[in-house]
Amino acid sequence: MNKRSIPTWLMALSVVILLGQLTVFGVFTIVHPELPFPGLSDDAAHPIRFMAARHLAMAAVLMHALLARDIDLLRAMFTMFFTLAVVDLGLTVAYDTWVPLAVRVVGDLGRLGNAAVVLVGFVLPMGGTMVWLRRNT
Repeated sequence: MNKRSIPTWLMALSVVILLGQLTVFGVFTIVHPELPFPGLSDDAAHPIRFMAARHLAMAAVLMHALLARDIDLLRAMFTMFFTLAVVDLGLTVAYDTWVPLAVRVVGDLGRLGNAAVVLVGFVLPMGGTMVWLRRNT
């Protein structure tokens, strides 16, 4: 295990991701999938609940990485989050899907607006953090 000091900004970003994984993408999506995904039918809710269970598993591993201050595991987690964000960006553009929470706040942003939300909110922070971890650890 590679135990090192974790910078405050990285700890804060990781905690935000952890809380999102546990709440919005985890427990809330299992219990009330219509909260992050408005207008969801009962048939569509079951696969989303399985996806939510995976987010809870990722949250558990991220929590372990933070508590153990395991930089190698943290680097692996951010690489995984970056990969998921890039796939989400591709799917958002290819299928003109909406970003669930953005719809709740500002409404449908259209293909480019949704892609911008995914790019700025997920791809860039995960990619930047992944690059920083590779260069500085």
